[in-house]
Amino acid sequence: MLLDAGLIGEAKEHDIRAVETDADWAAFEDLKTEDWLEARRKQGRAAEPEVARSMVRVDRRKCPPVRYFLAFVDAKPVAYFNAWEGIDSMGQVEDLFTLPEYRNRGIATSLIHRCVAGCRSRGAKQVIIVADPSDTPKRIYAAMGFHPIAVNAHYWKRLDAS
Repeated sequence: MLLDAGLIGEAKEHDIRAVETDADWAAFEDLKTEDWLEARRKQGRAAEPEVARSMVRVDRRKCPPVRYFLAFVDAKPVAYFNAWEGIDSMGQVEDLFTLPEYRNRGIATSLIHRCVAGCRSRGAKQVIIVADPSDTPKRIYAAMGFHPIAVNAHYWKRLDAS
């Protein structure tokens, strides 16, 4: 999805901080593991938390230019997101997660506003975000001003030969 104008709506005030220290990265890893475990449960697959830890090592190597952010509630890290100013004025925001018990409080919206602003302050004129076409966030992104630019097609292998 593409954002080529300003974001629609206001963001509530939340404690959002850049991931910079080893302690920040440890908190990010804990959240990334929760995100991974939730996704695996939805898929009915084995947990494999070591995969999440490996993903964090890769994420950390992307910095800079990718910048990661944590959102805190009462000093507890509860959500994350990242931003990259991109190439040729095309920024990217991605990898949004909020702990289930902290959802619907405007935390993700605040992270999106912060990360889009970060991309734009570093030269991005447009910002893209990828959304799973079968999941709710695509509606939230659309309400914020992002619009679809790509179509996702699915093909299924026929299991019977008849």
